[in-house]
This record gives sequence, structure tokens and C-alpha cells, in this order.
Amino acid sequence: MRGRLLLLTVLLVLGALVAALNWEAMRTPLRLELLVGVVEFALGWVVLLAALVPAAVLLLAGLLDQSRALRRVDALERQLDQARSAVERARSAEIEALERSLDERFEAARAGFEGALHGSEARLEARFEAVESALGERLQDLRERVVLVRDELAADIAEAEDALLRGRAAPPSPDDADDA
Repeated sequence: MRGRLLLLTVLLVLGALVAALNWEAMRTPLRLELLVGVVEFALGWVVLLAALVPAAVLLLAGLLDQSRALRRVDALERQLDQARSAVERARSAEIEALERSLDERFEAARAGFEGALHGSEARLEARFEAVESALGERLQDLRERVVLVRDELAADIAEAEDALLRGRAAPPSPDDADDA
């Protein structure tokens, strides 16, 4: 479009230059016979007007076409801005939805871990109580055995003291060896 506008401008300037250089010839009146009559006027002006009027019309048409193109570009830029803002809103909505989804998944994972932790704690407490009761039973058995051994030891010591006190220095009988 710029090339056409430049060409028309150059042609107009050249036409004006030719008219200026041939001013006397342009003003010379000529007689023209038309079908209905005869007219006398300067033919140079007719030629000049015949060249300048279409050039001016084409120049105005070009300017009008360019202004339409600029309006179209402006409208397209507005549509592009609207599309960009719509894409930004959609992207923001998607990001917010993704954040909510991640938050929900994180909370679900946290709840699952807490549930597993509580379950593990409950199993660990139950096992600890079982071990504690087993140790308590073994401790009770051990106490009973200590009491039994202590009683047997006390009985053996009492027999030995009794034997010493009676003066009997006889070797212990095989029954005494079994009790020990």
C-alpha cells in the first residue's frame, strides 16, 4: 500500500512540475467541437484535471483503505487483548483448581498417615502390654522359684546347723544330695 501511495505522490508532483514548466501552453485556448456545440477553453487545464482528479481520487481511496486497515488492526488488537485476558483468567482458574486438588490430596495423605500412625501406635501399645504381661508372669515365676530355692536353702542350712549342733559329723546322705 505504501508503494502505491508513494507512486501516486510522485506522479502528482511530476504532473504539477510539467504543468508549471508549460504554463503558457496550458493556458492557450483551443476550440473543441462537441456533438451539440462548440466550446473554447484551455486544453492543458483539461488534461491536467484529467490527470489530477483520478490521482486525487486514488490517493483518497488509498488513504481510506489504509484507515480501514488501521481500524481493523485496532479491532484485532482489542480482540487479542480480550483473548489474552480470557486465557489469563482460564489459566488462573486452572492454577487455583490445581492448588485445591493438591491441597485435598495433601490432606488425604496426611489423614492416611495419621490413621496409619494411630493404628501403629495402638498395635505397639497392645504388643507392649502383651510383652509387659509376659514379663510380669516370668518375673512372678522367677520370684516363686527364688522363694522356693531360698526355702530349700534355708532348710538345708537348718539341717546342717542341726547336724553340727548334735555333733554328728556324718557325711550327707544321698537323699540330701537329691534335695540340693
